[in-house]
Amino acid sequence: MTMDINPFEKFLSSLSQISQLNFEVWDMKKLVFSSRTDETDTSISGEMHDFSAGVVSRTTFQHALFNGQHAIFGVPIKNEEQIIGALLAYGSNFNKGPKPSDFRNISHVGEMETFLVSLTRLMEDKWAAQKEIAEMADELAQSFEDFYLFSRIATQIKTLRFSNAMQRKLAENILKIMRMDIAFVIMPNRRERNVFVNKAGPIAESKTFIKTLINAIPPDASSLSDNYFIINDSTADPTYGKLHSDPFRFLTVKVQRNDNFYGWLGMVSFNLKEIFRRSELRLLISMAEQLALVIVNTDLYHDLEQFIISMIKSLVYAIEAKDIYTSGHSERVSSFCMLMAVHFELRR
Repeated sequence: MTMDINPFEKFLSSLSQISQLNFEVWDMKKLVFSSRTDETDTSISGEMHDFSAGVVSRTTFQHALFNGQHAIFGVPIKNEEQIIGALLAYGSNFNKGPKPSDFRNISHVGEMETFLVSLTRLMEDKWAAQKEIAEMADELAQSFEDFYLFSRIATQIKTLRFSNAMQRKLAENILKIMRMDIAFVIMPNRRERNVFVNKAGPIAESKTFIKTLINAIPPDASSLSDNYFIINDSTADPTYGKLHSDPFRFLTVKVQRNDNFYGWLGMVSFNLKEIFRRSELRLLISMAEQLALVIVNTDLYHDLEQFIISMIKSLVYAIEAKDIYTSGHSERVSSFCMLMAVHFELRR
């Protein structure tokens, strides 16, 4: 693990001028930074290297007296609890001959330990903050991608015009934007609405694989109470580990409205370097809820349409029953109207 000293070089150099101490930062093998101005002088490099190695191996604050005169102090540097080097401090006249007064001026060992530990904490906190910022930036970028995907399809899903082609496009967007290998919609009682899209390989194999995954979902899985099921590493699950030769991740959510279950919306990835994020789960659940709402609205629309057609037929039959001479007239008019609509390409 490397360490970025650049943000601290100017600070340590300025601190060196004020304190009359030289500061050095060593990684596990070599010198990374030194506040010494006599960069060509290498007479003490070997001593510093050996002392740094001792600080790292003992994993705690160390101090020593060289040549009976000059003090040197060191503390280990950590990054995420892993020791990656050492911070050393010693008098600025270390290599200019013995001056007994120099050691007495910096001989308060306890104070030096507190001082150096505080310096390393600043460095460690800075690295931790940089990593957290980078992770937040990545998460924010992914959240924007998730928002883009949802905003792109949300309006279409909410309309009665959401077709099978649009449903396929939804799965393709999931595949592309979420960087998945397979995306799917399975509706057991509406097989015409089933969709399978994959990144590579025969689609027939993907269908069989997905159906096997769905059938293997344990009915007592605790996550099903929240309408989803997840496997972040198939090798960690005895059942799912047997379903494919390559390790995979699997996330699926129920397409359900109230207590009416319609099917599953889900995705599969063979990249185990990542895991399914909570934002991806929430996004998939939102999409499934919208799909379920489309089904409910479509069914209601279809029922209303059938009711109106039945009501019109009943009125037609009632009218024709009163006059045998006009019997069948309404149906013939309807047939001619349909033929005209087809002729003028108003209906196919």
